[in-house]
Amino acid sequence: MPALLELVNGDDALSAWIAADALAGIMWWAGFTGAASDMVERVVRRFGGDAETADLPPTVLFTAAVVAGGYYEGTDVVARLQRMAGALPAGNSLQRKFLFAAGRHAADPTTGLPLVLGDPHPLPTFQQALAAADPRKLTPAQRDELWRAYGAASDRGGLIALHDAGCPPPIDVAVEWRLVQALHEAGRPFDAEAVLLAAREHWHLFTWWQTLPHTPVLNPGVRPVVTSRVQEEYLTRPVGLPEDSDGTG
Repeated sequence: MPALLELVNGDDALSAWIAADALAGIMWWAGFTGAASDMVERVVRRFGGDAETADLPPTVLFTAAVVAGGYYEGTDVVARLQRMAGALPAGNSLQRKFLFAAGRHAADPTTGLPLVLGDPHPLPTFQQALAAADPRKLTPAQRDELWRAYGAASDRGGLIALHDAGCPPPIDVAVEWRLVQALHEAGRPFDAEAVLLAAREHWHLFTWWQTLPHTPVLNPGVRPVVTSRVQEEYLTRPVGLPEDSDGTG
């Protein structure tokens, strides 16, 4: 963290920009959600005017940092997003993200946070035959399809049924995050924690400079499962698939 903070406070726009995004991810896991919001605002207001000329990447999680600070620690959201948007060139894609989240905040204060399970809806007709079958008799490919179908449908009961039948989920954190939330909502915190611990090894880097997944600590449905044990495991042990893995086995 000290090396990243040095880059954040330095004079090179690209280095500060990327370091702020990487550091925010670590700060969320370490419990400094509000401070991460303060930090990204400082960086954007210092270097936002160089966003086009310095080719600053728009994939940073600055919107999530501001929204999370407000949602979890009560820091300012709308005015901060508007200030940050004002520091960027007109029409910049990140500026549009800031303004969209600011405009939606009153109606949905989670706008900008990664969401996992929503309102449940039925599976598509072509997948209902899979759901009706004994999951233990499905092929691995069919089970993986059913896992993903239940996840996409926010079918908590379906996800838990597969888990309880002993069917391993695919190596796909989008499915695993959903199972974590479903188990937590069902009052099974220890099972949810076990799935979240196992998912540590399956995460793919979103950008080359990230070191930790952000969904578990930012998503309101998964964050309660980030116990001190989970926090320690993610902060002190390697996270993610090996670089030579394709994530399919």
